[in-house]
Amino acid sequence: VLEHHSNFDFADDEGTEQKRIKLSSENWDTPIIITTNVQFFESLFAYRSSRCRKLHHLAGSVIVFDEAQMLPTEYLLPCLSTVSELVTNYEATVVLCTATQPVLQRYFPKECKITEICENTKELYNFFNRTRTTYRGKMDNHVLADELSAMNQVLCIVNTKKHALDLYMQLRETDTFHLSTLMCPAHRKEIIQTVKQRLKSGQACRVVSTQLIESGVDVDFPVVFRSMAGLDSIVQSAGRCNREGKLPIGAVHIFESEDEYQKRVPHALKRPISLTKSLWNRFDDIMAPEAIKAYFTELYELEGEGLDSKHIMADFESGLYSLSFPFRDVADKFRLIDDITKPIIIPYNSYAEELIEKLAFSEKKANLLRSLQPYTVNVYETDYNHLFAAGMLRLAGEEITVLQTMDIYNEKTGLDIPETGIGIYI
Repeated sequence: VLEHHSNFDFADDEGTEQKRIKLSSENWDTPIIITTNVQFFESLFAYRSSRCRKLHHLAGSVIVFDEAQMLPTEYLLPCLSTVSELVTNYEATVVLCTATQPVLQRYFPKECKITEICENTKELYNFFNRTRTTYRGKMDNHVLADELSAMNQVLCIVNTKKHALDLYMQLRETDTFHLSTLMCPAHRKEIIQTVKQRLKSGQACRVVSTQLIESGVDVDFPVVFRSMAGLDSIVQSAGRCNREGKLPIGAVHIFESEDEYQKRVPHALKRPISLTKSLWNRFDDIMAPEAIKAYFTELYELEGEGLDSKHIMADFESGLYSLSFPFRDVADKFRLIDDITKPIIIPYNSYAEELIEKLAFSEKKANLLRSLQPYTVNVYETDYNHLFAAGMLRLAGEEITVLQTMDIYNEKTGLDIPETGIGIYI
């Protein structure tokens, strides 16, 4: 917790299980605003006044960052500088929540008081440790598929969409499910609900997924396979194994994927993977708190200037004495998610088709597009152009693209993207 002052407590609503945050020094309830890291930070770095108008809501607030380890490494210093500013000069209290706490203390100024909420971290880890992790070495799809097929309930998480699709196609069993962002969110939600029901009832259930299942999805498998990744991803994957503690111990298997798939992993993820491999030889328990601390400490040291890869801090420091800050230039640079994909709206069901139909007649499309987000798949521009040239897409307005035919949207795996040689992570 980073705090200016912690003048708040939790109060139960009488007769309900819901809770509200109530300032003890003020006799009124505070609003709770839920947003994403992307929206939060990009609004603060924006140069347009319309986005900056959110700032007053942050003064004196309690800001909770869930899965704090997912703050992007290449923007880490600008993000932490912003958090420090809110704590030091806006009287905000910031809570960083995660099972894999990144080592951030050295990047905050001394004015920020940092308090560890869980002082007995080691004891809590031992108490909640419900899995045993085994390193399996390299496993090709044939060997991997044979092991998965032999299990009643198992989750396998891989690093690329291509790997997930190939492995799923090799399994081809009625009790096997596929998850990736080639499926629109509404489709994924249906699959996840089916998976939860089968797990609860003890039915056979094998899932092949990209890392989208690692956080925010409450599933409990007795066995999890995970292709080698950064330690934070491995810990998140293990959180899908024996989650409810029904077994004496759950089994987590870490394996190396075939070279074909390793080549598709983005360069930015290769250093975390390499570092995790080195830690495996130095710690008996790769997921212990001391291993996690070593992982983040060494990762940030190795990144060095890469913690501010766009030199945003230098841009602001250059205008410090003249008070001429390059807000527009910084806003253009600060993109937590690079805009390298294009959205395609999928007429997934009758409700989506109804919303798409309204697009043609509505002058104010913002609300409709917001409602259509659960029916949208983002693809690389190369794939988009290929689909458009093949007549598979149509325009429903300026920069609004709809899938022309559901013939290329598979009910099991989502959008069929032609092979272009480009690997897409998650």
